[in-house]
Amino acid sequence: MVKVMRGVVFCVALCLVALQGTAQTTTTWDPQNPHVGAGQLQMAGTPGDYITGNREYRVGPQHGRWFGFVTHRTDDGTPLGVRISFSSNDFNNEITGSSWFLEFHVVDIPGAVFGEGTYVGAQRAPFTDSGHPGLSVTGDGRGCNTITGRFEVTAFEFDCIPDTTTTQLHLTHFAGTFEQHCEGGRPFARGSIIYNAPSTGTICGDDGDGDGDGEGDGDDDGEDEEEPAPPPPFQVTFPSEVWTAPVEMTNSETRTIAFNTAVDGTVISDLNLSVITNALPTDEFHAEITPSVIAAPGAAEGQIKITTGPMTFPRTYTVTVIASDGTVFNNSSFLVDVQCTPPFILGIDQPRSVAATGGNVQLQTKASGSGPFTYQWYRGFRGMTRDPIATTGANLTVPNDSANYWVRVRNACGTFDSQVVRAANP
Repeated sequence: MVKVMRGVVFCVALCLVALQGTAQTTTTWDPQNPHVGAGQLQMAGTPGDYITGNREYRVGPQHGRWFGFVTHRTDDGTPLGVRISFSSNDFNNEITGSSWFLEFHVVDIPGAVFGEGTYVGAQRAPFTDSGHPGLSVTGDGRGCNTITGRFEVTAFEFDCIPDTTTTQLHLTHFAGTFEQHCEGGRPFARGSIIYNAPSTGTICGDDGDGDGDGEGDGDDDGEDEEEPAPPPPFQVTFPSEVWTAPVEMTNSETRTIAFNTAVDGTVISDLNLSVITNALPTDEFHAEITPSVIAAPGAAEGQIKITTGPMTFPRTYTVTVIASDGTVFNNSSFLVDVQCTPPFILGIDQPRSVAATGGNVQLQTKASGSGPFTYQWYRGFRGMTRDPIATTGANLTVPNDSANYWVRVRNACGTFDSQVVRAANP
């Protein structure tokens, strides 16, 4: 029985309703991309809401990559929450936004089981007090320090990923609505989310073809039931936190992921390992594995060092351990979310108009967001890129003339154009 904090079911206002239908995704589960799905998100906010910026967002499965996870569970496998992420194909799209991350959980409600129902008194996930559900809707470069709100789960289904050392739950369907207030304020964001992923075909706790009561399928022909398949001769085991959610990174960062290997007595040759990713050469995303040789038989500890560059494209990457002959082992992949805040220029950091007084003058600006940044200055009106100036710095020295100038700031996940200023020769 699902235990939830009951409250009045809230209406999703601002022309938003709970999404009807389903988000389309592939029908076949891919063990190399085990958490890939498809989603639909609609969201808008009241004036002053920080997350939406007073915009309405409509995001569908065609707009980018979606991933879903059962992020928390008890020791006996009971689900306690979900996390859904979206990474846009077009980071300058004002309708979809660049990326979104949604989390809902009941980790700190004693005896709770996550499921359909209405949850009130929510606080920012994962930093919840006892008795409060967790809620967090962030993205497009914005997040709340503290959160109050509520959410309703209207659908929640999952199965299990096969052949895992410890049972790993797999999110197949989720639908719900939410209302989120930042910093205890009155403005809020409201929205609806639906997510679907193909089934793995594995029922959690399933021991065979029976009906789940431990008595088989009632078609006993006197023969012994088929023995379960033996474990593979080589296994890779990652920490549980790698399985329950993607590893989160930013640009110009290095992370080390520890793992364990085991080679049984049927393997007589040492095993040579490699690590591969789905990154493009231009992504500046690298993974290295040590040691690269595992003695057989036996067990060993290893490490994978992941490095991002200044302009690593923000999206979800897959990291996979393989044998030197290209063999891919069970459970030897995990996901890495590279996040990025698009550039922006605060009002106090915008370039200012100046008066030339018989010599060169300097225009100055400073960008915020995920660095590093490149700066391209232009002579003319904003949006006119026919007259670029040969400099990429935050400051621009201009001659003693009268002209308009503006600068375009760029980082790995977007651009931002400054206001137009004038260097005037009195």
